[in-house]
Amino acid sequence: MKKNMTGLVIVILIVFFLFGNMASAFSPVPTGFGVFLSGPPGWFPGFFAPAALPVLPPLDEPKMGLSAEEATALSNMTPGTSTFVWFKLPAFFGNQELTWTSSDPSVATVTALPGRAGRINAKGPGTALITVSTPDGAYTYSFLVTVR
Repeated sequence: MKKNMTGLVIVILIVFFLFGNMASAFSPVPTGFGVFLSGPPGWFPGFFAPAALPVLPPLDEPKMGLSAEEATALSNMTPGTSTFVWFKLPAFFGNQELTWTSSDPSVATVTALPGRAGRINAKGPGTALITVSTPDGAYTYSFLVTVR
C-alpha cells in the first residue's frame, strides 16, 4: 500500500509541477487559460518562463506609425521607384482623412490615395521628410525617406 501511495504522490506532484496551482483550476473566476496559465500572464508555474509570446493585434487595431520593415525600405529607395504607406487612425479622430507633404519634392514626392494611404515616389538622391497629418492637426506623424 505504501508503494502505491508513493506513486500517487509522485503523480500528483508532477501534475502540480506542470500545471501550477490546482486551486485556481477550481476557482469560479477563470485565470488565463485554465490550469495551464494559473499565474500572471506569460508565466508557467514551476515549468518555464518564456521570454515573450507573440501577440497578434486585432484586425481593427490602429496603425499610427511605421513598422521597422517600412522604415528600412524607406531608407534605401532608388530613384524611379515607389512604395505605399498606410495609416489607420483610432475611431476617436473625427476626421479620418490624411494630408501628405514632402519637405523636398526633388528627392521624394507623395501622393494621397483613398483609404488613408500614400504612395512615396523616389525622384533623386537625398533625404526628404514626409509628414502625414489630419486637416485639423489633431494627428501629425513625420518620417524620413532616403533616396540613394
